[in-house]
Amino acid sequence: MSDIKRNPEYKERKWYTNEIFPLLPYITTRKPDTHNTWSFSFEWLFFKIWSRDSFDFELAVVFDPGHWGIGVTALLPYLRFVCTIPTHWKVSRVWSKWTSRKAKILKEQYYNN
Repeated sequence: MSDIKRNPEYKERKWYTNEIFPLLPYITTRKPDTHNTWSFSFEWLFFKIWSRDSFDFELAVVFDPGHWGIGVTALLPYLRFVCTIPTHWKVSRVWSKWTSRKAKILKEQYYNN
């Protein structure tokens, strides 16, 4: 059994609240303790909002098939907002193949075949 599942507050997520594209709103909260501050997260479809411990500002348009997908991310004081459409894992493989820098030996193998 993993350490996460030993946590008494751990709950198994159902298929309709999966981590990539939850069909129902999913809210989690954590009470403060000696090592952590209070936190929350909200996930629904392609919207995600969660609390942070730092004061930041950022607005970004992202195309990251491996992690976020396609959309917009924003950092506001103590909050992060993400509005992205997830992409299929095959898109990530193709994107990585065509945009990653390759060593000379790999380039020679690719162009000689």
